[in-house]
Amino acid sequence: MLDPLDGSNNIRAWRTPSPYVGIGLAMGSLQRLGKYDDTDQKPKLLRIKEAAEMLGVNPETLRRWDNDGRLKAVRTGKRGDRRYKLEDLQKILDDKKI
Repeated sequence: MLDPLDGSNNIRAWRTPSPYVGIGLAMGSLQRLGKYDDTDQKPKLLRIKEAAEMLGVNPETLRRWDNDGRLKAVRTGKRGDRRYKLEDLQKILDDKKI
């Protein structure tokens, strides 16, 4: 069950009761944010903060995983910002369920 932190219906202000969010809940949140579309064949890329929230970890953990090769990020832009493929994040969520 989701509950808003600020008492509004703003999806960005909602939190989940556990860092181990179910894949259905995570996908639903991404669809509401416009980050995922079943009909689109291009892989959707999430910002590091969005990916960290989805996995229930700190963004610094994702940076460490990228440096270690555990979860490779796609680098974008001149600054080389990290973006993460939704399918890669789903694999990690599936592994947490075991």
